[in-house]
Amino acid sequence: MVASPLEVGAWSAPTVLGQLQQALGGMGSLELCPSPKPVTDAASPAETGRYFYDQRVDALGVVAVSWLEDYLILDLLEECAVPVLARARPGMETGALCGMQQPGKPDHDRPLA
Repeated sequence: MVASPLEVGAWSAPTVLGQLQQALGGMGSLELCPSPKPVTDAASPAETGRYFYDQRVDALGVVAVSWLEDYLILDLLEECAVPVLARARPGMETGALCGMQQPGKPDHDRPLA
């Protein structure tokens, strides 16, 4: 879960994270390694990336809750270089779709699905 704290919809990141964990928790053979908290500031991407690296995850699912700076995802991937399944939260005022476009640009060397 990624969000920029001052953007529309960012306040809902903890709630959306909980809802996502609950929804994916019953997926049977899918092994989940939920993020301990949303990625929202300059320190949290590296901390969260190291957490996922230590868990030896195969891929990351990233949900944008609001407009966000691309460094939030890119810094996380510096610590845990795995494929990313990207999803922007729908809504005209969240700006989440714009936040997910830049990390998926072809000039970045990380695969986004």
